[in-house]
Amino acid sequence: MHWFAFCPNPGCAYHKAAPDRPWAWATGWYATKAFGKVRRYRCSCCGKSFSTQTFSTHYYLKRILSYRELLYRLAAGESLRGMSRSLGCSLSLLANRFERL
Repeated sequence: MHWFAFCPNPGCAYHKAAPDRPWAWATGWYATKAFGKVRRYRCSCCGKSFSTQTFSTHYYLKRILSYRELLYRLAAGESLRGMSRSLGCSLSLLANRFERL
């Protein structure tokens, strides 16, 4: 089971400081094209559900690009336009990924 530092719901008492004991319980799965099966959890305090993706830099993404490869290309001096051509994606997609870092 994953251990989460806080509840993602801003209105929850566990949002600022979660207890030292487990407070989120596994409640099922959901399927995505990009990541396959993703585990869902429910907060024992507020009852809101969330997933392992909620705390990830890949949250709400439809297409996976390697952040390591993007940073390597950027450090090598490749332009964003050049990266978008070679990776077959848009400039806005690359801008979104660099904002997430």
